[in-house]
Amino acid sequence: MPGITLIGPGAIGGLVAARLCQDPDNDVSVAARTAFQKLTLEGTAEFHLDGQTRTGGPMTSFYCPSGIAHGIRNIGDTELKYLVIKQYILND
Repeated sequence: MPGITLIGPGAIGGLVAARLCQDPDNDVSVAARTAFQKLTLEGTAEFHLDGQTRTGGPMTSFYCPSGIAHGIRNIGDTELKYLVIKQYILND
């Protein structure tokens, strides 16, 4: 199910935020049975995927396969607004 997420400047969003509450040094998470498509709508995003980092502005899309460490961070001066589309993996 798609959803729009807003995070403030310098903040980390999505599943990453929940993990950071437990371990502030960890800015990535892994979803074993869910792939993600993240589309930046407004602001500037820094996307982490399996040890690599990419940045993008409005209308930039990031894909994260199931089981891969990932994270997204707002590196801009304004709110980051992005659309999340999840693909649930039902069978291996």
